[in-house]
Amino acid sequence: MQALIDFFGVKDFIPHGYCLAWNPALLWTTVISNAAMVLGYGSYPIAIGYFVWKRKDLQYRWLYLNFFNGFILTCTATHLFKIVTVWLPLYWLAAYVDVLSAIVSVATVFAIWWVIPQALNLPSPAELRVQRSAAQYARSLIEASLDPLVTISPEGKITDVNQATEHATGMNRHELIGTDFSDYFTEPDKAREGYQRVLREGSVTDYPLALRQASGKVMEVLYNASVYLNDKGEVAGVFAAARDVTERMRAEEELRKYHEQLEELVSIRTSQLETANKDLEGFAYSVSHDLRVPLRAIDGFSQQVLKRYEDKLDEEGKRYLNIVRDNTKKMSQLIDDILAFSRTGRLGLSISEVNMEELVHAVFEELKPTLAGREITLEIKPLPLCHGDPSMLRQVWVNLLGNAIKFTRHKDTPLIEVGGHAEGTENIYYVKDNGAGFDMQYADKLFGVFQRLHGVAEFEGTGIGLAIVKRIITRHGGRVWAEGKVDEGATFYFTLPD
Repeated sequence: MQALIDFFGVKDFIPHGYCLAWNPALLWTTVISNAAMVLGYGSYPIAIGYFVWKRKDLQYRWLYLNFFNGFILTCTATHLFKIVTVWLPLYWLAAYVDVLSAIVSVATVFAIWWVIPQALNLPSPAELRVQRSAAQYARSLIEASLDPLVTISPEGKITDVNQATEHATGMNRHELIGTDFSDYFTEPDKAREGYQRVLREGSVTDYPLALRQASGKVMEVLYNASVYLNDKGEVAGVFAAARDVTERMRAEEELRKYHEQLEELVSIRTSQLETANKDLEGFAYSVSHDLRVPLRAIDGFSQQVLKRYEDKLDEEGKRYLNIVRDNTKKMSQLIDDILAFSRTGRLGLSISEVNMEELVHAVFEELKPTLAGREITLEIKPLPLCHGDPSMLRQVWVNLLGNAIKFTRHKDTPLIEVGGHAEGTENIYYVKDNGAGFDMQYADKLFGVFQRLHGVAEFEGTGIGLAIVKRIITRHGGRVWAEGKVDEGATFYFTLPD
């Protein structure tokens, strides 16, 4: 060590530690900071060497290995001797290291400036990736598809195809490349117009063509195509994908035939159903009409018995005959309702504009005799005009208002509210009362024939009125429904097209 000091040291010079006055804080700050830089600089050549070794394709490897590593190593040595000279006065050796570091630094600078013009002409990593992957992308993309895919030059020549195209045409890739794209279709002019349209507009969607295979078999396809650009932003060609729709078109044709057959069958069944309904309505009408004669006879003879043999009948006998007469009247009313229900299905509609407010007022006036002296509050809110059969719509209001009058019979302050409004493409009307109401779990039974939610002893009726309402409104293209709560009232709604 003494020989090293004698050779590289400076006579009568003391170590740098004296300059630091051997102050522990100052000395160790200098030593530790330089040691950290030595450690940091010393690791750079290892990292750079590993990177260059792994990247055999790296441009200017000599610059990294020789100049960059030399520059970093001499810088490392410079900081190392700053530590050494704290204790040993090897200033000449430190100076030689500084000279070497300066020479390597200047050489590195010249090497970098010499390389810069060449490096600037090199493509960037991103550009290299794009260039390298461009061909791979097109190839891998079209091979990944089960549909026939082709690339076409602006002149209409095939530049690439996938295996699906080879299978569809019955020709291999080398036979297809360079040939005219339009030659493989039953309508070449249409195919040519298709890719020319892509070049003009940028893309086409679901362009129908028929692809002809080498065997003569024809495949119905829908082409979706768009242009693709080169690295200069210029149109390089057309990328086209064909979807085989042969089976779909065959299925659509079969479905169309089935649909026609179904429509014919539905027409036949509808005709049969209409005939059956007419026969049934005619039968109901005839039966109901024919029942009137015996009912009148029963009622008439019962009345005669009561008159002629009044003194021979006891009170029980009279009661029996009165029960017979009451039930014949109920049966007569039921027949009238059945006939009314039957007529609503048979009669044609005579459509005209109807003022619903006037119609409600008129119907309520007609029903006033049934109030039997009761005071009922009727509130009629604005009602939109509608188009329908006036006589049939009159019957709707008769039945709904009649029900409201009937089922508010046991209320001290009966209230009936009529209103309506337009909503979308239909008008909605309602009749609301504060009467007996009903349980909503039975709401689906309200509009059925002979469906009653209250006993005959409590409220009279045949159970056909709401069924007539539903049939009339349905024939007008509307809907009916109801809401209610037991002992709190009910609201009946119906709609008519605007």
